[in-house]
Amino acid sequence: MRTLVLIGYLLLFVESGAMGQSLCLNSQLNSQNQQEINAEKSYSGLTAGQIYTLSFDVTSIDPTINLLVDDGNSLQSISIANTATYTFNLQPSGTSAVLMVQSITGKKQPRFICLDNLHLESVSQQVTTVVYKEPVNDYRYAFNGQEKDDEIAGLGNSNTATFWQYDSRLGRRWNLDPKPNSSISSYATFANNPIRFADPLGDTIKGNDAAMAKYEAFKQDLLGKITNTQELLDRAQVSLKGAMNKKEAREANRNISSLTHRLSVYNAAQSELSVLENSTQVYLLTLSNDVGSAKGGFIKYKPSKRIEGVLYEDVLQVNINLSAGNPFAKMAHEFKHAYQFDSYQITFDQSNTPAFDYLNVADEVEAYRRQWFFEPLQNPDKTPVLSYSLINREWVLNRSEVYQKLRDTPTPQSTVSKEVLARMKAHNLKTYNAQMSSDFEFYNWRTVGNMVYYRGWKQDLKIK
Repeated sequence: MRTLVLIGYLLLFVESGAMGQSLCLNSQLNSQNQQEINAEKSYSGLTAGQIYTLSFDVTSIDPTINLLVDDGNSLQSISIANTATYTFNLQPSGTSAVLMVQSITGKKQPRFICLDNLHLESVSQQVTTVVYKEPVNDYRYAFNGQEKDDEIAGLGNSNTATFWQYDSRLGRRWNLDPKPNSSISSYATFANNPIRFADPLGDTIKGNDAAMAKYEAFKQDLLGKITNTQELLDRAQVSLKGAMNKKEAREANRNISSLTHRLSVYNAAQSELSVLENSTQVYLLTLSNDVGSAKGGFIKYKPSKRIEGVLYEDVLQVNINLSAGNPFAKMAHEFKHAYQFDSYQITFDQSNTPAFDYLNVADEVEAYRRQWFFEPLQNPDKTPVLSYSLINREWVLNRSEVYQKLRDTPTPQSTVSKEVLARMKAHNLKTYNAQMSSDFEFYNWRTVGNMVYYRGWKQDLKIK
């Protein structure tokens, strides 16, 4: 049993229990006629530098009691007013520590405190190895837009992105490229040219700096439109609350309805861009300056395409003509088509002609309506299109002879049905097998004719 040293006038009960020691203290009148508890409980035989945990339950108390623990290194103090479990961590400088109980009150009524389950236990110390030291600058990002991951291999040796873990010492990824390129290793990064190319997500290198800069500017423009429209909508809602008559209320409601729809269009465009960025399909943005052309852009499926010395495979190319008006409006139009491709709404054959009738007039209606919210559009007679709702199948068919060659359907095909998808798979498999059996030695999947190109068609045929 430990030694208890008493100071002053104190009535003390100490008893051992299965869960630890119990300590109950009652106050006594001191020479100043005050109720006082002032005691010390000493713990001896300790090891200097060893960490200990002192715990106890306060099961009864009246009134507030001050407890102090002195381990020779520091003096810890706590004011106890409620019944609860309390814990102190000690690291004595010598071989002893002291628990002190103090309470002085001018009231004549006796005071008391009970501490149950007193435990003093040593704590096992674990050796900690410091792998790295966090730099003073807590900026998260490192080379080429990746995020630092210093816990893996030390400071500055490993970066991470959505689709890879990148070893900056080797210039190689740890995992296989989720969008492999047959012209380079699946462990290669940046087409082996990290100075020229970027790959912020770790799945597709971005070789055209001008195009990527334009894309980022488009996203910022879209974000600005969302913010501004939301502010206008908030003001319109305030105007509705302050409307003085029915006419003002009707005008405010019309404004709210228009702004709500506009905001939903911008939010949908932002959401669709996010889908494209995270898709397994490769989308390649290119810019052109086709002066004199009224064509604002186009999308084309390319089984393979070499851009600035880099071979891209299974690519949907999105081209924007910078000479044909507002490039952001054209991007809104063409990226709508890209999203349609990603959601199986449109498909192509090898000549980029709509395959299985999946690129129709209604799909163009969707794209032009999206474009209308980014720039004013004109009718064939050069008059302005005053409302997006005026852009319909007749409007599209009258805009160009090209559209008259498309399948004329009243509504867009939201997705390829399971039956049509099965037909396209069977068609591709038949074409693929025919080519393999007739010209196996010289077979190259890029030259196969009459294939149907839709997102994931190569995976269906198990083509690498």
